Amino acid sequence: MSPGRLQPILRRTVEAVRGAFAAALFEDNGILVSVYSARADFHVETAADAFVESLRAARQAVTTMGLGGVQQLIVETPNATLLIHPLFDHYSLGLGLERRGNLGQARLALKRLEEDLLPVIHP
Repeated sequence: MSPGRLQPILRRTVEAVRGAFAAALFEDNGILVSVYSARADFHVETAADAFVESLRAARQAVTTMGLGGVQQLIVETPNATLLIHPLFDHYSLGLGLERRGNLGQARLALKRLEEDLLPVIHP
């Protein structure tokens, strides 16, 4: 899998969602595979491991409660909303969204992004 092939796909997703500023694909071990960021001050490389730990904790919580698997994790801060979307074969997607961005559009875009990445991850 070539990170160079992934970045244009991530970029199209960011550009298609009102208020989106970054998208990333990372492995469940915290290793960042590819990222596109329209903001120079957003450094997902340093946060990928923390996103993975958050997803791991959410998975454990919903499993303990018998609620099924995690489909998406949403983290809201005063300045942004971060969406983490688990993928097939131990990958996850992250999408950064401005606070006034379109959350519904972002959630739909992550599902579409999963379909776009399948042939790249599994050629």
